[in-house]
Amino acid sequence: MADPTTATDVPVDSCPLDFDHTDPLAAQDIYGLLSTERERCPVLHGSGHGGFWALSRFADVTRAANDHEHFTTRQGVTVPALGLPVGSVPLTTDPPEHKHYRRALQPFFTPTAVAALGPAIREVVIDRVEAFAGRGQADLIEEIAGPVPCIVIALLLGLDRDKWTDFMEWVDGMESASHVGDTETRAHYAAKLYDFLVAEVEQRKSEPRDDLLTTIAQATSEEAEFSDVIRYGMAQLILVAGHDTTVAGIGSMLRHLMENPDLRTRVRSDPELLGRAIEESLRFESPVFGLARTVTEDVEVSGTELQPGDKVLLMYGSANHDPRRFPDPEVFDADRTDRPPHIAFGFGRHRCIGEHLARLEMRIVAEELLARVPDYRLAPGATIEMRTALVRGPRALPVVWDVP
Repeated sequence: MADPTTATDVPVDSCPLDFDHTDPLAAQDIYGLLSTERERCPVLHGSGHGGFWALSRFADVTRAANDHEHFTTRQGVTVPALGLPVGSVPLTTDPPEHKHYRRALQPFFTPTAVAALGPAIREVVIDRVEAFAGRGQADLIEEIAGPVPCIVIALLLGLDRDKWTDFMEWVDGMESASHVGDTETRAHYAAKLYDFLVAEVEQRKSEPRDDLLTTIAQATSEEAEFSDVIRYGMAQLILVAGHDTTVAGIGSMLRHLMENPDLRTRVRSDPELLGRAIEESLRFESPVFGLARTVTEDVEVSGTELQPGDKVLLMYGSANHDPRRFPDPEVFDADRTDRPPHIAFGFGRHRCIGEHLARLEMRIVAEELLARVPDYRLAPGATIEMRTALVRGPRALPVVWDVP
């Protein structure tokens, strides 16, 4: 296998494709498209969303992700812009202050801290599954993949868990509006989110609780400023990124188990295999398709000259299908022996702080669903449509199963 840290520069004299990861048609077979373009045009260009470049190779993506001197997060990390009310801290910060903001959140996301949430998460999952297990049919996105991450994040932050439908409405509304350039609708949902977060953070200042929002509201550091805007941004990051991507990750995992019945049977009695299946699902259909950077200094990537101000999409999903890194990348195989680490959770200092929580939620959902609904299959006549843009996963997963 080729060294993933190196890439041969390919002079780009003709890249006819006008790339758009938000195109609903392209999204359905995005990796088929990229498997061709990755070779002839490793740095794609899109004229939409204000114009941007997109890196498709593992080596280029990881190098840029760890190079804050040429690629900054300070000017936003999404193409198109989601119109979030404030920057999502620490994701939209660079060194030196980045580490101080991340350090404030880290104690809630260590493997030990996440494991302690296991019983509460399992209770949530069991409640959701038992509500539909006797029906013989369900949309697994609507019934479990959607609600569980939202409820878990609410519990972690210390929010009213019954408001999870509001969180989903606001985030989905901003995302959908941004894809079509509807700035008025995008601003409407952004304002709802902002007003809610401000009220919750301010309440924790005077009425502290044993939750993550209180830690955010009271965090201080001699090395970095913790202004109110910073605090709102930290709460926003956890609420927005903490549920939407996990919804997609759970949905794709359930799809892969459905499409591989033998694997689905085997993982019920093999926890190690389930772990490998989760990792393969994350690689094969990365929940975060990509995040953006802004170029700060002239830099060349695989033969393409990038200039200050250019927006660059780091396509984690494409990198996880790069044959230079992953043997037979277009094959979903939980039993593969050559398993180099994927970058579904990003790479470098901005690697997702909630990766352990996401994995635990995926595992518990699989365990409890398969314990009660082991033989689910796609509903007759149904097709699976994938979400577009930065977060990828099934929009719906209508299934049926035999009820005793």
